[in-house]
Amino acid sequence: MANKTISEKGKYGLFTVVMMIVGIVVGSGIYFKSSTILIATNGNIAIGIVVFCIAAISIIFGSLTIAQLASRTEEAGGVISYATNEINSYAGCAIGWYHTFLFYTSCVGILGWISSIYMEEVFYWHFSLEQRFLAAILFIAFFFGLNLFASKIGAYFQTSAAIIKLIPLIIIGILGYIFGDFNNFISTSTSVVTQSNGSYFGWISAIAPVAFAFEGWIVATTLTHKIKNPKKNLPLALMFAPLGILLVYVFYFVGVSLYVGPDDIMTMKDTYVQYAATNLFGPSAGKLVVVCVLIAVLGTLNGNIMGSIQMPYSLALREMLPFSKKISKVNKTFDTPINSGIIAFITSIILLCFIYFDKKYTILGNSDLAEIIIVINYLLYIMLYIKVINLTNKKEIKGIFKGYVSPVMAIIGSCIMVYGGLQNQMFIYVSLLCLAVILISIIFWNIKSKKLSNR
Repeated sequence: MANKTISEKGKYGLFTVVMMIVGIVVGSGIYFKSSTILIATNGNIAIGIVVFCIAAISIIFGSLTIAQLASRTEEAGGVISYATNEINSYAGCAIGWYHTFLFYTSCVGILGWISSIYMEEVFYWHFSLEQRFLAAILFIAFFFGLNLFASKIGAYFQTSAAIIKLIPLIIIGILGYIFGDFNNFISTSTSVVTQSNGSYFGWISAIAPVAFAFEGWIVATTLTHKIKNPKKNLPLALMFAPLGILLVYVFYFVGVSLYVGPDDIMTMKDTYVQYAATNLFGPSAGKLVVVCVLIAVLGTLNGNIMGSIQMPYSLALREMLPFSKKISKVNKTFDTPINSGIIAFITSIILLCFIYFDKKYTILGNSDLAEIIIVINYLLYIMLYIKVINLTNKKEIKGIFKGYVSPVMAIIGSCIMVYGGLQNQMFIYVSLLCLAVILISIIFWNIKSKKLSNR
């Protein structure tokens, strides 16, 4: 079958891109990480809000900073393009490999896992770990197939899921304020502060799960070549979407904590949503809310898969992967890089296996693999933030806020993210895995670039 380059240029407008970011970010993390955040803050709602705002510094200012680089190119690849064009090809290859083999695939893996958990709640099933693992594989396989062989349907689902997933967040949040107990907020206001004086602010570990709850905004940059007028629309989407997401997150987090109570959320963990929905709406309507939550998680899974499919393809276009010619080919019938998608699927299943063993043997405790990989990812972004400052010094980017304030705040936020991740005792071991992937990418590109220069 003949192949070609992707011809989907100009498919997505500003609204679709904003909904894509909202659809990828909102839904999964806020639901199943709220309990993790409260555990880290010892049930203190106020400190939880502070952690959301601290973590948001990196996401919001990071997106504003990346938007400056996004406005300078329409090439496929997102951050790969930014790093390659603005720094050097080694930086582009390193970030590309990291995103291809760790970042997107770990997110896909954990989201597949969480999808199976919420499916259990919808149908009142009780899976063993092995059954949950199999269900996660089926979810991941389905959405890879959808986006490889019916990409338009995948995009429509993403937009629809973005709207549907906001419904339970807003409704539960509002009713939480109306029927909740504000004593839950007042009674816990000093619990963590007292502990923190003797524990070096251990609540900062909550930043890692908050980072996961916010993650996904960068996926939009991988679809630059599919966005209408990307130099205008992508920066706008990267500015407005994270700000709106922060407001929705804090609104929901406080509302549900007031209603259910921090202690009960920490005890019930992922099942607290079912409890809240059933008590607020009754068994039937409550079940509908849980279905919306499942759709929210699936929307996030779908969005990350959309991005992950593009990553091997984007690397292959630059010959930054072995067998680049085969990987960069685009199927004529489906207008999709099938081989790229297969690589992303296989890698996602491998990362899902790591997640299975983590859950089985409780290796990472109250954290998960994706959280740590996401935190380390912000270290890589610092290179791009510094580049924006350099471009501002050269007068290529204009404006004190765009060129200096945003990147400096993004750098500070990234450092806070990493400090939060360091609270996990397994951080160093996952870091070694991440470092190994980066080193392999550099070695590969060093050999490959020499061959290319000798052609």
